[in-house]
Amino acid sequence: MAGLTKILVDTSTLEAVCKTEHSTPVFEHLPLSTTDICFEEIKRNRSSNVDRTRKEALRTVLEQYRTHDNPNIVRTSVTYEPYVEDQGEESIIDLLESRDTQATRYILLFDVTASDEIRDVVDLDAVEVNTPGRAFELLWQGGYIAERTHYQALRQIANEEGWKGEALVEALPKTRYQDVF
Repeated sequence: MAGLTKILVDTSTLEAVCKTEHSTPVFEHLPLSTTDICFEEIKRNRSSNVDRTRKEALRTVLEQYRTHDNPNIVRTSVTYEPYVEDQGEESIIDLLESRDTQATRYILLFDVTASDEIRDVVDLDAVEVNTPGRAFELLWQGGYIAERTHYQALRQIANEEGWKGEALVEALPKTRYQDVF
């Protein structure tokens, strides 16, 4: 995307994007960046005993990074041994606290607690903290996918997360494509 600066993402965001049918344009057109800790978490989760859908999404993440020769895996100064829960989100917070992140315009996370912690660390006038669905909105706004595809991807994320009823209404924007939802 011309003129678009970095989009920092965590493990859950990459996984959510790859659970949709529309993940390829995200990797082709958006300057995604993640930490080495998140990337290792993806590899570890791929090797663990997770359900087939999740395992397939994690495989897709790894393939997309290889296919697009993505140079945006940022090394962090923190190492976690042994594995601790939420280390991916923690590595992003560490990165934001320890480095100049002026090139980062978007931070996409699923975890609400981590999002709140990151909002305390970054300049919210310069950086937008949002959910994985924002990636598809950026693609749509940039002309890389159709508006309907954007909403289909949001619906797929909602279905995978089990959002129903009021939670679904709150999580998804109002749209003229109600048949998608």
